[in-house]
Amino acid sequence: MKPVDGNLVKRFAEEFCYGRKGFSAEEIPKYFSTFQGNVPFPAIYKMAVNKSVLFYDCVTSLSPENQRQVYDLCILSLIIHAIGDSFPYCH
Repeated sequence: MKPVDGNLVKRFAEEFCYGRKGFSAEEIPKYFSTFQGNVPFPAIYKMAVNKSVLFYDCVTSLSPENQRQVYDLCILSLIIHAIGDSFPYCH
């Protein structure tokens, strides 16, 4: 199985981690460590890291199989967000 394309991961990172969206920098690696234990934590960076970079680094540190699970969750989340207002069971 191939890893998820890096450009797609960057787009998801921007969608889910830009500004005040999504998890905090501390929550991102905690979430991804539920898939696999070798994800980077903010403390390993020599300077402050933004959430999008941390999200990208966490996803790309996962095995291709685990990347696909995250990819599927991201796609599902985007679909639910897109139809949420017209589909009452998504709230």
